[in-house]
Amino acid sequence: MNLGKKYKQLFEGRISSNDSKLLKESYDDDERVLPFDELVDIDGLAKVNDIAGRNEQNMYEDEEEITIPLLTPLGDVEELMATVDKDAGMTSFSLFSSSIEALEAAGYDPDEFAEELKEYMF
Repeated sequence: MNLGKKYKQLFEGRISSNDSKLLKESYDDDERVLPFDELVDIDGLAKVNDIAGRNEQNMYEDEEEITIPLLTPLGDVEELMATVDKDAGMTSFSLFSSSIEALEAAGYDPDEFAEELKEYMF
């Protein structure tokens, strides 16, 4: 479904009641998920993981634990955890299963979250 086209039809008055319901459901689902930088305490993330004090050539050790402090708790979860995965010069982050569960319960995609985490960690 092309939501942009449906929104345009809505504002032009050319939309069916079923389309209106679908648009509202899509909007409600998107609205409850905060952007990464509003969910995660970016300054706290940098501080607790000492990003500024790391060697740029070898920033993380394989299987190192990363703490992800939250600005907005996910239920009773106030911080998420991940481990560093290093392979052939590539670094990624794997969220703990408890972190994945908390993200999914709140409507977040854990894979997208991990990708955004990677952007902020370098």
